[in-house]
Amino acid sequence: MLSISRLILVVAVAIALALVAGTYLLFTGFGDRMLQQSAVQHSHSLAKVTFTSMYQIMNQGWKRDQVEAFANSVSDSVVGMPMKIDFFRADLVSQQYGSVNQGELDDRLATALRTGQEWDSKSEDGVRFLLPMKAKSECLGCHSNAKAGDVLGVIRIETGYQQLMGETRLHLMLVLLMLAPLPIVGALIVAAVLDSRMNGFVRNLDEVIDAAAPGKAPDFNSVEVRFSEFRELLGHFKRLVKG
Repeated sequence: MLSISRLILVVAVAIALALVAGTYLLFTGFGDRMLQQSAVQHSHSLAKVTFTSMYQIMNQGWKRDQVEAFANSVSDSVVGMPMKIDFFRADLVSQQYGSVNQGELDDRLATALRTGQEWDSKSEDGVRFLLPMKAKSECLGCHSNAKAGDVLGVIRIETGYQQLMGETRLHLMLVLLMLAPLPIVGALIVAAVLDSRMNGFVRNLDEVIDAAAPGKAPDFNSVEVRFSEFRELLGHFKRLVKG
């Protein structure tokens, strides 16, 4: 037959497991969304800072090789990080200054170059952001075949967070596994105290019954009662003896 102390332990273990599983699912989902949103914001900020820096350089009349050196330097600066920065020229710039090896354009890049619309996407592996670089009036001195608002190129930022997400989940699981024994330890303490009180009550009750003279009712008033349930149980004993 299942004892009260064992029942407490079973319930405590079940609650601990449920808390670990529930907390892990809740916080991993919340953490993944927060990490994803942070990556999106970081990609937007980095792309716009890069564009501003490139604009300032080109506004000083730098030559093609200097601009290309800047672009290569920016791309190389994130080597070894879960991030990639690429630059793509529009046809207007290639027609005036020559083409560069930038690989084949996918549909999203081609659309961004054609429409000048920003675009970003989120997946399980990371985020991708495309920032079109549009000509300003100050740019037309060098880009004489363009007009204000034309797309001169696109900055692509790709940020991966799969590794960071995995590390975050691992750390969360380790913390939860460290905290999981706490309710079980608490249940053990409660069960031990309850067993001690219960055994003491039963032992005290046996002593009072054994000490009673034959034919006389035991003196239950000397029984030590520490829980209200024991007091109620003792009342039933008194009624039974009187009956």
